[in-house]
Amino acid sequence: KKYLFLSSGERSQPAGKSEKTFVRHLKNGGVAIMLIDGPRLDHGGVACDFLGYSVRFNYFPFKLALKYKAPVLFYYFDKAPNGGYRLRFVPSGKFSTPAEGVERYLAFLESRIVARPEMWSGLNGFLKGSDLQS
Repeated sequence: KKYLFLSSGERSQPAGKSEKTFVRHLKNGGVAIMLIDGPRLDHGGVACDFLGYSVRFNYFPFKLALKYKAPVLFYYFDKAPNGGYRLRFVPSGKFSTPAEGVERYLAFLESRIVARPEMWSGLNGFLKGSDLQS
């Protein structure tokens, strides 16, 4: 069900093509799922320290949230006690700049990784990719 949630055309709208189309999708009740926890290869985004590595993270969702006064929720999948996965949401809290939003996200992401490292099988590849960002 995790894959179905993330790939549903009714729930998700690809970002980056048109801000206007993206915002219309949200105003019509759509949900934006932005996977921003991967290294940027174009030296864009916000330079940050993440688990001791120098990486860049995308600030687009935080920029949009400030512009349109929209809430940002972080989400993650956790293993359910009886098997399967449970989708959980955590409010980002207030931030006044996109960079501050990214910092909040990194603190959240690091706390999830430390709490359940076995849920982050792709972390090694991510951190190797971050070496390109130095």
